[in-house]
Amino acid sequence: MQENQQTADSGESLQVFTDGACQGRSGRGGWAAVFLEDGKRRIISGSDRRTTGNRMELTAVIRALETAPEGLPLTIHSENKQLVDAVLRGRDAKANRDLWEELAGLRSVRDVRWWWVRSRREHPASEIAGRVANMEAGLFETQDSHHRYRRGSRTTSAQRGSVRGGKPSANGPSPNSNSPSSRTRQSPRTTRRKKP
Repeated sequence: MQENQQTADSGESLQVFTDGACQGRSGRGGWAAVFLEDGKRRIISGSDRRTTGNRMELTAVIRALETAPEGLPLTIHSENKQLVDAVLRGRDAKANRDLWEELAGLRSVRDVRWWWVRSRREHPASEIAGRVANMEAGLFETQDSHHRYRRGSRTTSAQRGSVRGGKPSANGPSPNSNSPSSRTRQSPRTTRRKKP
């Protein structure tokens, strides 16, 4: 079947954005594929308890090809340049031989085009695939939550105290509650509350 790298905005095929993630070099991993067709979005995803990032990238593509309707051309968008290059240039990958053989079998019966995504920010669906893959891998700290954490960590203890205790007075510390002026201000309010 035909395999080439075409423009990302082609409307002739089903657009599929894939991604994989892993905790460390070898650990819990996750994969995701986002399908875009006729303005509709569909997401499939999964996880593995012990795997690698490369295996998850390959798994995402394999599951996408298995799930897509037969006879419909596909464009696979992947951030993994090694994966795209290996497919387009016919490189013989030694690692993950089982997955490469499974992928080769699917490619032989499908019309697949390949597109290397330079950055997840190129398309919202690519960003979604990355986030879902991270969630499946148990990596729940997204870029947004990381920035929120950093902003919160810059707040000093004095600033946090002022937020809890109210706005500090421009004239210095508030008067002691045992001072005469404080008792005078509180006394009339207490008396009025006790009246029926």
